[in-house]
Amino acid sequence: SLREVVEDVVAALTVEERSRVRLGGDADGVVRGDATLLGILVSNGLSNALKFGSRCAIEVLADGGEVVLRIDDDGPGLAEPERAQVFEPFYRGEQARRRRVPGHGLGLALIAHVALQHDGSAGFQERASGARLEVRIPALAASS
Repeated sequence: SLREVVEDVVAALTVEERSRVRLGGDADGVVRGDATLLGILVSNGLSNALKFGSRCAIEVLADGGEVVLRIDDDGPGLAEPERAQVFEPFYRGEQARRRRVPGHGLGLALIAHVALQHDGSAGFQERASGARLEVRIPALAASS
């Protein structure tokens, strides 16, 4: 259950960090995968959102045959040309460089790698403000 992984990661946050996170979504999000790697994916996504925004929301949703992990923040967002580049190892977005936000440019690359290892994908979606990270992983089909 990706939902359980998310709940475990949120529970491990500091009290201050948890106060800035809203957990939502309506799915358990059962996927075939490695809970440790998925925990790293979720942790990196939340860490990134909390680094750039003052508040964030994390959801697990069902979309057809996929489980969607969505993390929204109220930070500066990403310009369209950077939305793919930020998943390259060691790439730091313009906002991160300009604001001197600590990091090495590996968190999002790791997210993309873990998603790919689970036959999924990761990307940033268009938003009016802030950033939306969306990870899609095939749902585990219910056995009959």
